[in-house]
Amino acid sequence: PVAFRGPAEVEIRTANGVERVRVEVEQRAQTFDLPADGEPTWVVFDAHGWWPARIASARSRGEWLALLADSDDVNRRRDAAVALGEALASSFGDRERWQVAEALLAALSSDRCASVRAAAARALGSVSGPADHPIAQRLAAAAAADEEAVVRVAALQALAKWNPSAQWADFGRAQFDAGFSYVTMAAAAAAVIANDAEGGREWLAS
Repeated sequence: PVAFRGPAEVEIRTANGVERVRVEVEQRAQTFDLPADGEPTWVVFDAHGWWPARIASARSRGEWLALLADSDDVNRRRDAAVALGEALASSFGDRERWQVAEALLAALSSDRCASVRAAAARALGSVSGPADHPIAQRLAAAAAADEEAVVRVAALQALAKWNPSAQWADFGRAQFDAGFSYVTMAAAAAAVIANDAEGGREWLAS
């Protein structure tokens, strides 16, 4: 019946830069009108993550894309990758899908945080296609060469959801033999089974 009361900062990003506005939360349901010097690129409640809370954010696809590309906060970029993966799986047009896919591929290739790269890889598992598809090829590159096991595992798990292919079964065996880590070997074995159920079982048994 009572509200959790306290101050919070709301970050507003526009073309002119970032501004943080302090608000006081005093009610269980409360609306704030905040000033901005232009159309916001994004709006983030509790900019520093100080509140013990689960925060659900209703954002446009453009806002998620901006957060993934430009936010200096790891959690925001990771959350953006997850949200964009859900968008990628939906039925909007090809042009928009490629815009989202390209943003996720950029994060997979160059984000400095392994958890964000892993989230991008998992998000790219929400689509599927032939083995020569450019997204699949980029996932394979991450699975074979990323410096962090968590990213390799996420990429292998994503590839296991693509169209079954003898190429991916062979790739899984190769990554298992590479022995980068126990968790990548486990993910590689699962990828083998996903792409070659009968031969994969014999291979596992051996």
